[in-house]
Amino acid sequence: MGLAARAVTGNAEVFLLLSLLAVSGTALANVLIPSLVKLHAPDRIGPATALYSTVLAVGLTGGLVLTVPLSTALGGGVEEGWRWGLGAWTLLGAVAVLPWLLLVGHDRTPAPPGPRVRFLDVARTPLGLSLAAYFGQYFHQYDTSLLSNHGLLSAIDEVPALKQSDGPDLLIQGSSTLYPQLLDAGLLDRLVLMTFPIVLGKGKRLLDGAMSAGKLKLVDHRVTGKGTVITTYEPDGTIPPMPANAPEPATSEREMARRARIEAGTW
Repeated sequence: MGLAARAVTGNAEVFLLLSLLAVSGTALANVLIPSLVKLHAPDRIGPATALYSTVLAVGLTGGLVLTVPLSTALGGGVEEGWRWGLGAWTLLGAVAVLPWLLLVGHDRTPAPPGPRVRFLDVARTPLGLSLAAYFGQYFHQYDTSLLSNHGLLSAIDEVPALKQSDGPDLLIQGSSTLYPQLLDAGLLDRLVLMTFPIVLGKGKRLLDGAMSAGKLKLVDHRVTGKGTVITTYEPDGTIPPMPANAPEPATSEREMARRARIEAGTW
């Protein structure tokens, strides 16, 4: 339910709650799988647990690698088809339910109740104390200041106040729909461009959208061993208007044909 519903919601908070619902199944599986393995494969606990861990890792990697291509193939692009990319995993989840339904039918006979174990009985054991210390160190290492250093912005107009607040530098990676707006509004301090020695034949414009022309100043550049050029620019003011005594642009037949090809994208 969480996988399917989060692909159609338009609210960020609801999306996070549905994502939590979706991953709660994995949390339950991590608790229940050892008991099921011990019940159904007591002589193959090692291989069965290894198989579960491997499939879990492959599924996680597959989600990271395939979601973007699925969004592009099903919805025409990540920005337009991300709902399709996320919703596609609902089908895989539905297929995965079938073996569990068969297992439920197979395990209808309840097992005899075992002795009742209280939480304090486990917490006082050496194993319980060791586990608490082991998992507690992760929370100790976690930077809890990150919990209060977050927020949601509803418009570009709220970025200046965010830049004036305390916190680390703000970085944007690959958002071709956001950084042109920030650059046009004078809110982008540095622009890092990476040019790879690959010709794709087609692609998306670097600055796709209506924005004011401006100058950039080169402040750093380097070339990697594979030929990738990394250049860093800073905004350097606006381009001055054309002077009144500037020569008239060429209007020859050849020049006009060249402009027409540029407009048509066949240049």
